[in-house]
Amino acid sequence: MDTNTVVDFLVRCLIIFGWSIFVPFVFVKIGIEVTPLVIIPIILGWWASYYFYGRMKHKRWSPLYKEWKKTASEMGLNKIDHTTIIGNYRNHNVTIDEIDVGTEGEEGWQTVLKTRYRVDFENPRMILLYIKKSFSLRGYFSWSWAPPLSKKYIRDIHLDNPQLLEGLVMKGNNENAIKSILDSSICNRIMNIKDTLYEMEIGYGKYLRPRSWRDHPEMQMEPNEVRYIDSRSLSKTKRNALKFKSIVDTLIDIVEKVETYTPSI
Repeated sequence: MDTNTVVDFLVRCLIIFGWSIFVPFVFVKIGIEVTPLVIIPIILGWWASYYFYGRMKHKRWSPLYKEWKKTASEMGLNKIDHTTIIGNYRNHNVTIDEIDVGTEGEEGWQTVLKTRYRVDFENPRMILLYIKKSFSLRGYFSWSWAPPLSKKYIRDIHLDNPQLLEGLVMKGNNENAIKSILDSSICNRIMNIKDTLYEMEIGYGKYLRPRSWRDHPEMQMEPNEVRYIDSRSLSKTKRNALKFKSIVDTLIDIVEKVETYTPSI
C-alpha cells in the first residue's frame, strides 16, 4: 500500500469520525436535544467534506494527468478511454488496460487493480521468458499445463552477472538467447522499472476453456506478445508520464532484440 493510499484512507476516517463527534458535541453545547435526526447534519458534513477533498485531489493530480495524456498522444496512443489505451508506437501495436488480480477471501472477492502493458511482436525463434520479484506458483503451473513445452520451458535462467537483475527471478526456455537479449543496457532499463514490476512475460500462457468440468485445465502459449503487469492501478499509472513511457520503451527495446536475435554458430 503506497503513501497516497494510506493518506487517503486516514483523511476519510478523520472525516467520518470528526463529523460523527463534532455535530452531537455542538448540539449539546447549544442546548439542542440529540435525537436520531442528528444523522442528517452528520451526513451533510460527510458529503461536503468528501466533495471538497475530492476537488483538492483533482486540482493536485490534474496537471499530472494532462502531462500523461500529452505524452500518450505524442507516442501515438490515441485511442484512450477510462480503462484502455491503444495505439501504435515504434511500429508495434501497444495496448494498456486495467485488470483485477484479486482473490476470493473470507469476506468475498478482494479487488486488486493493476495496469497491464501489452506489445505485439514477431517471435520467430519462440523465445519465452518470465520475470518476477519472487517466483509465482500461478506462473509455474500455468506453464506446466502447456505440453509439449513444459519440460524445456520451466527452467531457471541465471545471468553470468546476477547483479544486473538483482532481486528478480527468471524462468525461460532458451538460456543462451535470453542471456544475449538481456545485455547490460536492457538489464539497466528493467531495473529502472523494477519498483512497480508485478510480473513480466515474453510469451504467456492463455487458458483454454475445458470441454467439461472434469477436464484438466490446459494452456496455449501466445509467443507473440510481451506483457508487463504494473503493481499500480491505471489511474495511479497516469500520474507519472515519464515512468509510463519508460515502461513501453523498455518492452519494445526487449522485443526488438527478440525479433532480430540470431544464434551464434
